[in-house]
Amino acid sequence: SATGEDPVEWWYDLRASIWDRPIRKMKPRTTAGQLIPPALITSLYDDATEASDRLLGVQRRIEPDPDVGGIYEDQRREYVDRWRSIVELY
Repeated sequence: SATGEDPVEWWYDLRASIWDRPIRKMKPRTTAGQLIPPALITSLYDDATEASDRLLGVQRRIEPDPDVGGIYEDQRREYVDRWRSIVELY
């Protein structure tokens, strides 16, 4: 956007609130993600989390808003129940 603000910033807040868990918004490094598999293969980092933290970098941590999450609680529970029934098929 013209202000430099992420036009979908609201989505990160909503997603954290719906799933009731913090999420990490990563820094915009479009090609660094391609380095994660080779970094893991060569044992440069212990695991994918460490590799992504070091190579991609967290821009900010987004905490859930319980008031917003409560609005979507029934839909989230229904989604999770459906997902569990589908997973059992595989």
